[in-house]
Amino acid sequence: MTVVDEIKDQLDIIEVVSGYLSIKKAGRNYKALCPFHSEKTPSFVISPERQIWHCFGCGKGGDIFGFVKEIEGVEFKEALRILADKAGIELKREDPKLVNERVKLAEINEKATEFFHYFLSQDLGQKAFDYLKKRKVNPKTIEQFKIGYAPDNFNALLDFLTKRGYTEQEILKAGLLTQNEQGKIYDKFRGRLIFPIRNPEGKTIAFGGRILKENNKAPKYLNSPQTPTYDKSRTVYNLDQAKTEARKKDQLIIVEGYMDVLAVWQKGNQNVIATSGTALTPGQLTIIKRYTPNILLAFDSDSAGSEATKRGIETAIEKGLNVKIINLGKYKDPDEMIQENPKQWEKAIKDAMPIMDFYFESAFQKIKKITPQAQKQVSYAILPLIAKLKSPIDQDHYLKKLSNKLNLEPKILHAEMQNFLREQAKSGKIQGSLRQADKLNKNRVQITLEEYLVAIILLDPKLQAVILKDLKSSDLTETFPKKLYSLIQEKSKKKVQINFSDIEKNLEQSERTKLNLILIKIEEENKKLTAPLGEAEITTQIQNLRNHTLVKKLKVLQKKIQEAEAKKDTDTIKDLTKKITELSQKLSSIQNEG
Repeated sequence: MTVVDEIKDQLDIIEVVSGYLSIKKAGRNYKALCPFHSEKTPSFVISPERQIWHCFGCGKGGDIFGFVKEIEGVEFKEALRILADKAGIELKREDPKLVNERVKLAEINEKATEFFHYFLSQDLGQKAFDYLKKRKVNPKTIEQFKIGYAPDNFNALLDFLTKRGYTEQEILKAGLLTQNEQGKIYDKFRGRLIFPIRNPEGKTIAFGGRILKENNKAPKYLNSPQTPTYDKSRTVYNLDQAKTEARKKDQLIIVEGYMDVLAVWQKGNQNVIATSGTALTPGQLTIIKRYTPNILLAFDSDSAGSEATKRGIETAIEKGLNVKIINLGKYKDPDEMIQENPKQWEKAIKDAMPIMDFYFESAFQKIKKITPQAQKQVSYAILPLIAKLKSPIDQDHYLKKLSNKLNLEPKILHAEMQNFLREQAKSGKIQGSLRQADKLNKNRVQITLEEYLVAIILLDPKLQAVILKDLKSSDLTETFPKKLYSLIQEKSKKKVQINFSDIEKNLEQSERTKLNLILIKIEEENKKLTAPLGEAEITTQIQNLRNHTLVKKLKVLQKKIQEAEAKKDTDTIKDLTKKITELSQKLSSIQNEG
């Protein structure tokens, strides 16, 4: 048994997928909103019976390895490692020369985490420890988040890692060193409180550092640069620890800084993450949506009103996320609010304002009188946001609300919103969306009638007999259904039970995948039926197939006759005419039966 087979034996696909997505039982299968494209209605199906997943919206699908590769954005080798860890299976260590660069950098980051965390508890790290104590960060939180301290030394980490076999270039590539204009390489993080940044799997991929001594030349916070393991635009702080609670509460609280995360976490809201100094990016929002569509933003008033934050919020709205704003009032950040007035924080979460209401309030705040100028100013600020709402119901609600507040007819505002959409279309944004929709349509699984009739044998034992009795091999013209039906007929002739696992063993991997997708598609379509399929419906479909097959054969023969006539080949014409007559009679007979 290969290690891949071992992992598949140990792990259930439902357990793996539910570690990333919020899934719900739907008959024999499970469903979720697809994490790989934007949608409002779940089309992402997971089959525990077949241990595969498939999205009928974007066309992506596969087994647990394919899922982890897609959702983590890694190659097979890294997906193998992630799943082996989950299964508790030890992978044999490869020769150091052959170790994947990504894995090597991950090792360096883990060693650096240990290094920084160790120094926080030493005399050198006393100032950092005192700072955390002053900010009311308790020892349990320090340990959970592996907070550390970078000694104020140019070579401390460099020496530590090179002694353990890592080269300067490898450590530099991990983002832990910096190089000056003269080419000298030294520690990037010095004299700073260190926050390890981890991926959703809990592996350290980068670091954030807060300066501890006043220095006008140095930035207050310093983050790792872009590396092969760290993409700032696709990373959020603390998602590895927050994801479980996010699913339970079906929401994530998003704050700006590391200290805010610690304060909110200690307050008991363990569904908290941070953007790590960036405005919300499309990549971050895609990852967040895997765990919940509901987000609460706890940004200070300056950040909440900034253009970058607005763009992030607009993207969230476009992605179908439900955004609310936590009002911090007079407090500069969640940390300050929690330290000074913890009950106010609890109330602020409870009273979080839907984002559209927040923008309405902001837009009307400076308006003292509704004048034509004020109507234009507010409508130009609000209408583009309403246009981005996914739900027509939400759009209608906010158009009416805006109409009432501006004393304007709803149809005027609707027309203005349409103008905005037309302008967007001219800029190419909507055409891009349409191109994406076309791409999704091309990827959707399409099932032929031949595939349907043969596959239904494996799904519904009650219909096996009627299909095997009425459907002839000669009725099939497509390669895959023909092969599948031949295998099923062999089992039938031997008087043995026909089941999926026995048939699957005789198929190539690509054919097994195709069959699984066909079966899932049929199961999903059957759920829409008001009554189960009966023998009469199946008999009708077999007749339709036979009719279709004969028509296809007649067209082929007619084309051959045209070729023979061009060559004046009388013998071939005579032979083909006879065949056409026979097929025409069969076709007429079938149509009369129908």
